[in-house]
Amino acid sequence: MLRTIKANGFDRSYIKIIVTRGVAGGHGLDISNVLTKPTVIVIVDKLKDYPADTYMKGWRAVITDIRRGDTLANIKTLNYANNILAKLEASRQKANEAIILTHKGFLAEGTVSNLFFIKRGNIYTPSVKTGILEGITRDIVIELAGKAVSE
Repeated sequence: MLRTIKANGFDRSYIKIIVTRGVAGGHGLDISNVLTKPTVIVIVDKLKDYPADTYMKGWRAVITDIRRGDTLANIKTLNYANNILAKLEASRQKANEAIILTHKGFLAEGTVSNLFFIKRGNIYTPSVKTGILEGITRDIVIELAGKAVSE
């Protein structure tokens, strides 16, 4: 990963690491039919900031009809179908982001974002108990928020 970052030479990078199960023999999803060790793919791209006026004007968000499923919701996969459909719905409504709820109606996430809000001086985010993905960015925001409160 570090070699890939260095080779691209970006000041700030977007990094995506993909690990596959390996090459399968023949067709099908039988995991006992894997012929190789897992394949690791590292994607590095230049980190692109949102336009400066976005931070002043904010984003318009809508709640989408697309729901986060219970199956595999807390596992990072490459299946972005629900997020793409929700983003298309947001675009049709002239919004920048779509907020996705769980099947039980709890806040889950945005199509490309974690959800945080502040109410009466307290910061809130959906609980991982609702089935959302416990991701790195979410964890860092929670850690930084905790440090800011304690200072």
